[in-house]
Amino acid sequence: TTQNGVNGRLVTGPNGKSIFLPAAGYRAGTNLLDAGSYGDYWFSSLYTNGPHTAYYFCFDSGGVGRGNSGRYFGLSVRPVYGEFIPVASISLDKTSLELNAGDKQQLTASVSPSNATAKDVHWESSDESIAKVDGDGLVTAVAPGTVTITAYGSSGVSASCTVTVKKGVQAVDLGLPSGLKWASCNVGATKPEEFGDYFAWGETEPKASYDWSTYKWCNGASDALTKYCFDPSYWGGTGQMDNKKQLDLADDAANANMGGDWRMPTNAEWQELIDNCTVTWTSNYNGTGVAGSIFTGKKSGYTGVSIFIPAAGWRIDTVTMDPEHYCYCWTSVLDDERYPSVAYYFMSSDYGPDINSFDRADGRSVRAVCP
Repeated sequence: TTQNGVNGRLVTGPNGKSIFLPAAGYRAGTNLLDAGSYGDYWFSSLYTNGPHTAYYFCFDSGGVGRGNSGRYFGLSVRPVYGEFIPVASISLDKTSLELNAGDKQQLTASVSPSNATAKDVHWESSDESIAKVDGDGLVTAVAPGTVTITAYGSSGVSASCTVTVKKGVQAVDLGLPSGLKWASCNVGATKPEEFGDYFAWGETEPKASYDWSTYKWCNGASDALTKYCFDPSYWGGTGQMDNKKQLDLADDAANANMGGDWRMPTNAEWQELIDNCTVTWTSNYNGTGVAGSIFTGKKSGYTGVSIFIPAAGWRIDTVTMDPEHYCYCWTSVLDDERYPSVAYYFMSSDYGPDINSFDRADGRSVRAVCP
């Protein structure tokens, strides 16, 4: 707004009272810049990640925000009145963490006393190539190593958490035409030879028993589907359909358990993997005694890169069928020809690799992909 010919911001409190902040610009050297267009007002606190700068409140005609700037600039000051209570200490809910690369973990900081005037917390990682932390304390593990995550209070007090990042799940580039990367192990596993968890299609948590009576997206039977139906005869006789053939991300076991851009592959993406890799069967992967299929890149420069799909079998009712004999991994797409079945990858010592389909209520492995 404008008051007495001066541009600025009118700030109105919940009690209806207002103050006017003129757009006074700022001073750099001997120059006055942006007067009438911008308002820049110092905070009383330094920017901890770069203490040669301090926070400031800023606005123009388009909006308001905050930033940090060299403390030698000349900015406006709007005083406040009242007792200032400094932060005496800061603590974290965790002082050590072990994460796999790609994992995320929230850290929570507590400031004492609780009635401190400036309770802002600023976060810093000692090595962002190992683990990063955002402004809210969310830690993202990047690569193996050990790093210190530190939370700083406004008065300079701090608390730290030691984060150890293990190799965990990796995004493996096999040189595929699409550029798609494949996870180094199944969802629920931390090593390639581990089976990981079993999931019914469209469910995001493992369970004790896998059949139509426990399946999330039906009313107890295969002909009473409540989601992912394009044939009215499978919707409990109501004739209703949602015509969904592709999993929603919210029902994707890979994304739900691994986060980020991880998701389940489509049948076409499984086929791309088969077509562009040399696929071999082993009964003893890297001396672990685990059988399964090895996909090795064919493209020049990628012939030494591979992933292993363990022969985890599948789950029906409470029984694990054919472990160490068959690889089964879901795709994210229904099978048009064998509806209401879902397409999946399979291979054994005698068959495959190929794409087949079967009941979505069964428990099968999930291998994630990401861009």
